[in-house]
Formats: sequence, structure tokens, C-alpha cells
Amino acid sequence: MTDDDRIARLEQRLQVLETLVREQLTEERAPVRPTPPAAAGRAAPPVSTSSPPPPPPPVVPAPEAGRAPTRSIEEWLGQRGLLAVGVT
Repeated sequence: MTDDDRIARLEQRLQVLETLVREQLTEERAPVRPTPPAAAGRAAPPVSTSSPPPPPPPVVPAPEAGRAPTRSIEEWLGQRGLLAVGVT
């Protein structure tokens, strides 16, 4: 597939996406029509026009108190060993 073919396909996909977004925006702007009552006298559930609440923030576990994080020998050499070499 040549670059020109890829660009043409991307432009076509972009055009489809733009059309879908325009349709979605038009549906949101259109007034909400009342729904006909359900069969057997049941009331239809109310239609909510508000957006759903945002998801709760992720829970980050707190570090354990009183316990120092363990370091591998590689971290220790990288932090302390090279520091000693650099100072001398």
C-alpha cells in the first residue's frame, strides 16, 4: 500500500468520523420528545438528560508507616557506590 493510498484511507475515515460527530451534536441539540406511555398503564421511566457522574479517583495505597523501603544491591551501588567514587 502506497503512502497516497494510506492518506486517502485516512481522509475517508476522518470524513466518516466528522459526520458521526456532527450527527451526535445535532441529536444533543434537538429537543427531547416525550415518550408515549408504556402498555398497560405503566409509566415509562424518566429520561435523564444530565451526564453520568464522573468515575471516582483511583485509590492509591498509603505507604506503610515505620518501614523503610528495601533497596536492591544494584540501587545501593548506583546511589552510594558511585557517589563515593565521584567524591574521591
